Amino acid sequence: MTDLAGRVLAGRYRIEALIGRGGMADVYRGVDTTLERLIAIKILTDRSDPVLRRFLREAQSMARLNHRNVVAVYDAGQADGLSYI
Repeated sequence: MTDLAGRVLAGRYRIEALIGRGGMADVYRGVDTTLERLIAIKILTDRSDPVLRRFLREAQSMARLNHRNVVAVYDAGQADGLSYI
């Protein structure tokens, strides 16, 4: 996947820089332009149906957790052909 720095995702999340790569997703530093806060954006790189379902389950599971050592999930969705958390 190409570097997405400089793009705005879902009309709201400005992608600033790639900060990590994993087996199924890339993680970017970004800004939520609506709430004016720094965020991490995880963008799925493998777009097969099984991986997409697993990615959505991960987002749902993370959203149920509330712990200081677990990243909070504020949004998950698809925009511009990209799936993100």
